[in-house]
Amino acid sequence: MEEKVCENDELLAGYYLVAFFDLLGQQKELREIKSLPNPEDDIAVKIFTDRVKQTYGAVKNMRSYFRDFFDSFIESNAEKYQLDPAQRAIFEQCKSNKIKIQQFSDCIAIFLPLRDDINKLPTRGILGVLAAAATTSLRCLAHGHPIRGGIDIGVALEIDQDEIYGPALSRAYNLENSVAQYPRVVIGEELFKYLRLHANQVETDFFSKISKETAKSCLSLLALDDDGYPFIDFLGEDFKKSMEDFFRSGVIDRAYDFVLSESKKHQEERNPKLAFKYTLLRNYFEDRMENWTKEE
Repeated sequence: MEEKVCENDELLAGYYLVAFFDLLGQQKELREIKSLPNPEDDIAVKIFTDRVKQTYGAVKNMRSYFRDFFDSFIESNAEKYQLDPAQRAIFEQCKSNKIKIQQFSDCIAIFLPLRDDINKLPTRGILGVLAAAATTSLRCLAHGHPIRGGIDIGVALEIDQDEIYGPALSRAYNLENSVAQYPRVVIGEELFKYLRLHANQVETDFFSKISKETAKSCLSLLALDDDGYPFIDFLGEDFKKSMEDFFRSGVIDRAYDFVLSESKKHQEERNPKLAFKYTLLRNYFEDRMENWTKEE
């Protein structure tokens, strides 16, 4: 006997980009909240309020950083293609679909349909997600809230409003949970192949030309890590050239200061697992910082 998965039986599968992010360290903060404070105890109320801000506030900020950047990026990057009025009119009709966010406590899944009958330029939406992940990672680190993530594409279906289900979500989650290991955003094999395919396509029309350029831009935001996995290179030279105007100065320095403090803390506490992870992140920063300090 078959069971209905939705009332109207119109549930459709398709190809999606799915990004899964975990805001690290929040469970430890939540475990410290064991009861409501006595409203007459000002000190207890302040401690409780501060801890709530450190947890809920951090999660809320991560969501808003991502959504706000994605929306502003998609609206703004039409200028780079130097289109004539007729092309621009077509381009404006092909902006990426809005991202959707599925929330799981201190984790979020961000998904974007890749159907080209709806969105003629799916690579543009992918570029927006990669760039938003890069800037969100930096801003969260600067505020002392590291994130870890995985992004891939695959088959999935929307089983409810703002709820994604299927292999694409499973892939993204596995990348975040089992592969990333330290605060970085890892790119899955299917997404990497998809971008390379579009970057090498033959230009046959207006859309294929921009799709090719956008796929190349996506690949320029990635680097290959020592374990062989591509990851978002948020301190890379290409990211600096194209994205630095989207966040305030000082973010890099504050993020680096946080990484140094966490690395030192875990070494002093003799926590080998976390010390090793933050050593990897510190090494990445120190390898890339010259991109942001060298003279123009």
